[in-house]
Amino acid sequence: MDKAQVTSPWLTASPATLAVIQKVVGASHYQAHAGACTWVNGVYWLRVLERQPDGHLLVENLHEVGKTKLKRIETLLEPDLVLPLLRGRDISRWKAIPSAHILMVQEPAKPSVGFNETALKVQYPMTYAYLRQFEDVLRGRSGYKKYFDPPKSPFYSMYDVGEYTFAPYKVVWPWIATGLRAAVAERRGGQVVIPEHNASFVPFTDEAEAHFFCSLLGSAPANVVVRARTPGGGGGLASPSILQHVAIPRFDGSDALHQSLASLSRRAHHLAAQGRKDALNELRPVEEEIDRKAAELWGITPEELTEIRRSPDEPE
Repeated sequence: MDKAQVTSPWLTASPATLAVIQKVVGASHYQAHAGACTWVNGVYWLRVLERQPDGHLLVENLHEVGKTKLKRIETLLEPDLVLPLLRGRDISRWKAIPSAHILMVQEPAKPSVGFNETALKVQYPMTYAYLRQFEDVLRGRSGYKKYFDPPKSPFYSMYDVGEYTFAPYKVVWPWIATGLRAAVAERRGGQVVIPEHNASFVPFTDEAEAHFFCSLLGSAPANVVVRARTPGGGGGLASPSILQHVAIPRFDGSDALHQSLASLSRRAHHLAAQGRKDALNELRPVEEEIDRKAAELWGITPEELTEIRRSPDEPE
């Protein structure tokens, strides 16, 4: 990918495609992150069964997920720390709908560490009592031992959580896929959406900027670069590191092309959300226009864009 760095990743594509995608290769202005890592999802991942009149949530843990065998628990929890969870399989092109919830027990003022244990007992006694039932399992996590100080760090601390995790807008995409599929995830029911560890994301505070970025990342030129970088579609095809190699510039709200790309992404999301056949038929021309605008931004000619679309590495 970088001729000056002999250890940089290989690009694998047809000669004609390789010549074109060099225009897209480069470092992005944006930095991607991995989603929240628990190491024992069956404790933190929840199914909300019912909201009680007093606001408490009746939940059950997704005890069947992951390799660790866990007991099923149905219990009441305070609602404040139960947030929508976006799993990798919840993400498709232009659409990201959370299918579960996650218990987010990180310190609000410093989300890289777990909620103060004494404060959790006082403020959220139901949540603390629930977690205590899994204390031995949580203390035994290899990642917990590696990245935290077990005597001092709360036993329920999670990894890969920072201020960026709580951004109101996120462009998300799953790591494991045969092609890059990205979508803008917004607040749901007034709550921020939390991506899981098998999803990559870029945080945003501005909705237009998020859609601009999503248009470019979801375009055919960007997809071909990502797939040429990691042929075969195995795990890690779309890890956060891909943004080191896709030259997405900073959003400029005064730039008509940037605004057009943002508007097209909004339109694509609107159509994808409807799911009807007629809406999906309308989506294809919108995606083609996104490709044309992305090609214009990267200086790709119409003929070169046609070459990219002929490539077997065109997005799925």
